[in-house]
Amino acid sequence: ICVLIASSVCFTLAQEKYSTKYENFDVDKVLNNDSLLTSYINCLLDEENFSEEDQALKILYVENERSTSTDTIGAYLKYTISLHNYDYIISCLIKFTGVIPDALKTDCSKCTDVQVSKLLKIMKFLMKNRSADFDRLTTNYDPSGEYKKKL
Repeated sequence: ICVLIASSVCFTLAQEKYSTKYENFDVDKVLNNDSLLTSYINCLLDEENFSEEDQALKILYVENERSTSTDTIGAYLKYTISLHNYDYIISCLIKFTGVIPDALKTDCSKCTDVQVSKLLKIMKFLMKNRSADFDRLTTNYDPSGEYKKKL
């Protein structure tokens, strides 16, 4: 019985990791491109300026991403978004802004080793090269400074 319980706990813990879908994300490409990095930072702070049309497309895309259907409209929306070059911003909003608060609360316990490595690289870069942006992000995601103390 103990072996079964231990196996069950290990299996459950192994399942509770964030998706590895974006682990091949090229962090260096973003960190070495000032305008792209600024777009991601603005995205994470929800400060990106979208026209009404782009905002509507973003909302439709988000709704489609949450859907399990693979209809033609979904393909069209993804294609339209890619044409508008907002695919990385929308991906940021959908995939990362929901994960950040949870990762902070759980000390990144659901992060894979690759995710931790990339996160540390990003944080070190921002602290050294874009400290004002790092401060804006920590103010937004850690207003009490609770998690920053752990750094």
